[in-house]
Amino acid sequence: RIPDSLGTKELTAVIQETGGMLARMSVDDLSEMKETDNTSLQFTLKFYTLLCFISYFSSSQMLPFYCCRMVRLTLKHGVCQESVFGLAMYSAVICQSTKRVQVIQEMGRVGRAVMALLKRVDSSAIMPMVYSAYYGYIVVHTAPLQSCTDNLRKGFKGKYLLCFNNSL
Repeated sequence: RIPDSLGTKELTAVIQETGGMLARMSVDDLSEMKETDNTSLQFTLKFYTLLCFISYFSSSQMLPFYCCRMVRLTLKHGVCQESVFGLAMYSAVICQSTKRVQVIQEMGRVGRAVMALLKRVDSSAIMPMVYSAYYGYIVVHTAPLQSCTDNLRKGFKGKYLLCFNNSL
């Protein structure tokens, strides 16, 4: 069941639990997760991807919840295109919601695993979205801005909106 809204306490608990699950995994563990061919999972994650886009613009308090749900499904069932986007968005959302250096470094670690996963899965449809999340919201906190610009441009040059339409 997807709640209509979450209070701060509930959302914080979901984020902390998801963060704890990720913290127990190394970058290698994350980047070497098994791939899934479960079409039901893929459609569910596509649905959550759409919810992420909608909530980004209309109900931003639910965005972290949807990202956490995508991460949990990925950790439980395996990785596919949509789960790579979910991990990237989770890291981006957490980076944007904190000023704690330790948390930002942890999201950078997850982001590096995301980029390794991006090379493994068929990524043409999600590459622009993942690049935009990684270089636009994560790396800007952990590296000099100049090192992000070329790859961030690749994300936008990849026809972000066209990619979104094709992923439906």
